Amino acid sequence: MDKVMPIRDVYARTVLDPRGDPAVETEVLAGESMIGRALISAEKYKADAMETARAGAEQINGLAEMMIGRNVLDQEEVDHAIARVSGVCGENEDKTGGCGMGLGLSLAAARAAAGLLGLPLFRYLGGIQFNQVPHPLVTLADSRREARDGLWLVMPAPEESGKTKKHVRKQIRMCVKIYHATGQMLAERGLESGVGDDGGWRTGNMDREKIPRLIEQAVELAGYRPHRDVTIFETGAGNSLSGLPNTVLIDGTEASTLTELMERIHKKRSEGYRIVAGKGGAVTDPFLADVAAACQADLVWAGAPCRGECVAVYNRMMYIEEQVGVSVI
Repeated sequence: MDKVMPIRDVYARTVLDPRGDPAVETEVLAGESMIGRALISAEKYKADAMETARAGAEQINGLAEMMIGRNVLDQEEVDHAIARVSGVCGENEDKTGGCGMGLGLSLAAARAAAGLLGLPLFRYLGGIQFNQVPHPLVTLADSRREARDGLWLVMPAPEESGKTKKHVRKQIRMCVKIYHATGQMLAERGLESGVGDDGGWRTGNMDREKIPRLIEQAVELAGYRPHRDVTIFETGAGNSLSGLPNTVLIDGTEASTLTELMERIHKKRSEGYRIVAGKGGAVTDPFLADVAAACQADLVWAGAPCRGECVAVYNRMMYIEEQVGVSVI
């Protein structure tokens, strides 16, 4: 690393995520005035979320002395310093108030570095040569009443050989039309009862065996062909993507640093898996889209096109598609 730009300050504060749960916003000041920001939710810690967020912010502020003077343009060194304190995710999560808090510091540093170089985050992380944008995987309905129940997802079908390529913007539009059609179908049956945490339409007391047919009808109402234009499936236990063979879900918050997260994605890709980057936390920080694009993930699953934290990721995917030179409408 030839160019050196030292970190001048680090500061973290507790804020709220879109669901009203505690979150931590971290800022890294580098150079004369470049500030990188990142937002990480503590909602996964449930009852201890407020204490986790408070402790996380305090611990990150306590790391300022260690981080000041480090070269913000050397992401690996920055992340190694964070990892020495926070540990690998799942091993020493208490030291930075949870592994996600360390990720927030890492992400804020990366954004500051990208800003200093005049690059969007996905270019800074992935280089200037890549031109692939992940495709959307979108939540439609939430039928979770028992442990065996799951979320119903829709994925635009891969392009057929010789056909015009479906751009990500058009794929997202497809999913949005089907999402709204699903809500309309439920409402017409007197079953629509709001949305779940993921933004998917709650199916109320509807017989779960009837849900696939209702969604197929919603696809048709939206103007598409079920199982040809789109794939529909239900998640398994723990939101596993059992409907997509040879696929692994990488949780965007289950890492202590960006380096760890990206290494995890690259490792699974090298093992031959399709990568779904998902669950970037209930925050309006769309970093998941940038990381997924930089690592050439196959799909991004941010939830339904409903909640602010989900829509922010899908909007960012469309922006990235424009930046890599794809013609969109």
